[in-house]
Amino acid sequence: MARILITGGAGYIGSHMVLELVKNNYEVVVLDNLSKSSLQQIKRLESLIGKKLEFIEGDVLYDLEKVVGNIDGVVHFAAFKLVPESVTDPLKYYKNNTQGVFSLLTWMQTRGIKRLIFSSTAAVYGDDVEVPTDETARITPASPYGKSKYFAEQAIADMCFASGTKAIAFRYFNVAGNELDGKIGDADLKSQALIPNIMLTALGKRDTEFKILGKDYDTLDGTTIRDFVHVLDLVSAHRLGLEKLDSMHNNFEVINLGSQNGYTIKQVFDTFIKISGGDLKYAYGDRRPGDVVRSIASNKKAQELLGWQVEKSLEDMLVSAWKWYQNITK
Repeated sequence: MARILITGGAGYIGSHMVLELVKNNYEVVVLDNLSKSSLQQIKRLESLIGKKLEFIEGDVLYDLEKVVGNIDGVVHFAAFKLVPESVTDPLKYYKNNTQGVFSLLTWMQTRGIKRLIFSSTAAVYGDDVEVPTDETARITPASPYGKSKYFAEQAIADMCFASGTKAIAFRYFNVAGNELDGKIGDADLKSQALIPNIMLTALGKRDTEFKILGKDYDTLDGTTIRDFVHVLDLVSAHRLGLEKLDSMHNNFEVINLGSQNGYTIKQVFDTFIKISGGDLKYAYGDRRPGDVVRSIASNKKAQELLGWQVEKSLEDMLVSAWKWYQNITK
């Protein structure tokens, strides 16, 4: 049975990765500094999997030596991800997102660990790319967040070339949804991601109206376009990636994860109103610095290399997320 280290494993995507791997008979070790989560999330996971997790409270920059025993591979989620914050505080992002990967690679080399799945981002592509975007698109990140992830990718690629390590960098577009019964999800109630922001506003945890940032983009309703993929589809791709690493022809691959479908921010908002039956008010605000107009994935490489398919819809994402936020805010 393979034993996998999941960094950031108490976070939103990481916690779903724990469930996916345990369900498929992996052993997992979770390392998380709890800056975006809590011990309660670990307890929720333990309740779902029916046993105690091997959990280490720690940071990839300082605490990897706390991980003991054999590790067969690493899935690395631990990172900051707020584009506007990266613009105002870039060093925070380069330290955590880029230097954190340097620390992880150094530790992996010391321990002889040669399998890595890396959580990257479509923000490496920037705005001036063809849509849908494939992995050969020009790299023009519009924010320090995107740059911090791309620099990390390059370090991983060089490490793979030098040491024979096998790695996949998954470039996410937008991730949404939760475990279908709403029992696990994003425990960061300060999240600024679109869907959590809509739902926390609807539940009275934010302002009285939802703010759509920008209404003058060159799109059908003036709001930006994003490609959303359900978190359960996303983590299934990571598991398939782990299973594919040893047989990959190249030591390093980048793979987009998205649905090949785009929705405007206003369309997502309207769909939420439909599934929730609510009457949440909205208003328009200024554009966010660093935001691109449209971001839609080509996922052909994921289909061809991993046999991965998107199974869940935008409605599935919104329904499962709504269950989670109603549960967590009771």
